[in-house]
Amino acid sequence: GTDPSPYFSYVLPITDNNTNNKHNNENSSTTVLERVIEILRQLVSQAFPQVLTKDCTAVEWWCHNRPPSSGHQLHFDSDDEGRGGVRNPICSTVLYLSSCKDGGETLITTQSSTSTKLTEQNKSG
Repeated sequence: GTDPSPYFSYVLPITDNNTNNKHNNENSSTTVLERVIEILRQLVSQAFPQVLTKDCTAVEWWCHNRPPSSGHQLHFDSDDEGRGGVRNPICSTVLYLSSCKDGGETLITTQSSTSTKLTEQNKSG
């Protein structure tokens, strides 16, 4: 058989949720991951201002390392895989840590889990 693809997922609670908080202080992070989250929250807040409010209670991050040809199943981002009802995040981001050109693109659509037809708009990158 083949080894499973290494995969892990963590949830980091957001403990200070106002716009004048530690996310404006470059030296407040204790880990590189926390700093990346702070930067992403600031960047996406222009389109999704809720990420800087009390509505944003946690950040989930997950990683996997797969051979370029193995792909990843299509899915909707949701809390606890949709168990107990679908709760989608305020926003989702994708961060690549390498410039490997061997894999496929990431597909992001406006389709929702309650859509009755396929999406007509999409963005890939």
